[in-house]
Amino acid sequence: MVVGAEQTTSQGHHHRFESVTLASVTKCAQCPWPILGLVSTPNRCAECQLVIHRDCLPNVTAECPVWFRANAKMQLEKLKSLFPTLDPFLVEEIFEWSDNMEVIVNKLLQEERKKAEALK
Repeated sequence: MVVGAEQTTSQGHHHRFESVTLASVTKCAQCPWPILGLVSTPNRCAECQLVIHRDCLPNVTAECPVWFRANAKMQLEKLKSLFPTLDPFLVEEIFEWSDNMEVIVNKLLQEERKKAEALK
């Protein structure tokens, strides 16, 4: 339960983090330590509701799934242009498989390597 939301919004992997005050202990999505409601200053993404410690902001690795899906068409076209040697249908299939762009790009790189090896 949120008692109050205030301050500025910061960007990190397309999240829109806001400083909030929580009425109860909450698990930080980035580290194993709990967020102790009124004692610490947590940040919550206004889009996907991800809650993390303020100190964990620089370490956020997950893309905001709300932003990611809202911009899916743009992201997919960008991937197709970055991997022109791969079948566009394969790129779409891998894109639909995950909300994490790092995972998607790594999988596409693996597929590109496989294709290069097959051509040798």
